[in-house]
Amino acid sequence: MENNLHISVDQWSNRPNHLPGEGGALNAGYTPVDALARIVNLLGQHGLVYDHDFGWERFDYSIEDGFKQQIQLTFHSHDAMLTAKLAIESVKNV
Repeated sequence: MENNLHISVDQWSNRPNHLPGEGGALNAGYTPVDALARIVNLLGQHGLVYDHDFGWERFDYSIEDGFKQQIQLTFHSHDAMLTAKLAIESVKNV
């Protein structure tokens, strides 16, 4: 059984995805990384340890939500996933 959570990026970060100026591909992706950092920090505050209780799987897009970007986290146990889900749902996001 997969213990995955898909979390909407726009609920966790309003940081611009690109910095002003040049940089091309090296100047992209700030929004999902900012959201991931905030989520991992929150889960740590609830006793979950990265790479022990959960890991970041990938960024993807939700077809159901009009191709909004999401973060996929995978949990090593169902209990860890439920703890994370409760922690994430209890926080008023951006």
